[in-house]
Amino acid sequence: MKQRESLEIRKEMVEMHEAYLDRLKIAMDTKQFVEATWICYAIYEQRINRIIEKILPKCPIETPRTSNNSASISTRIKCLEKLISKSYGGLAKFDLSLLNDISAWCDGLNRLVHDLVNLDEYKRFDANFETLAKQGVPLVNRIYEEGTKFRQWFVAADSLPDFPTKHKCRCKKEQCIKP
Repeated sequence: MKQRESLEIRKEMVEMHEAYLDRLKIAMDTKQFVEATWICYAIYEQRINRIIEKILPKCPIETPRTSNNSASISTRIKCLEKLISKSYGGLAKFDLSLLNDISAWCDGLNRLVHDLVNLDEYKRFDANFETLAKQGVPLVNRIYEEGTKFRQWFVAADSLPDFPTKHKCRCKKEQCIKP
């Protein structure tokens, strides 16, 4: 299928990702684990959105999202997990365990953020972010690998298949991301 963005935009996106991967490496090398954690999270968000952008035209929820805020990352991950389990198009070979791992990682980040101003937890702030960062970097590498496989399928495909019948999503009123 035809790419949605121009070659110029796609090249600029590659540069952006290389810059963030460089920043992630520097953050890890200099033990800036809070920054590394947030870079990991931002990459997961963006990579998941890129996959959803490609399949969004077939989403059974026809109302486009009006706000710039996406549905929660857990909602988007759950949708992709369901599509993977139903062998939807290029997601048929997507590593489902990766999304499970990212979801668990995001849950850990959410708990950590909510515990930042907690007398029992604040002293472990740095150690907890270090743990998340060290767990997050391999997931970043994996999501890039899986995203590349999906993109290769997408470019080679003639068309998108319809979503599986009875596909249930947490998004009830509008699509999970803005097209």
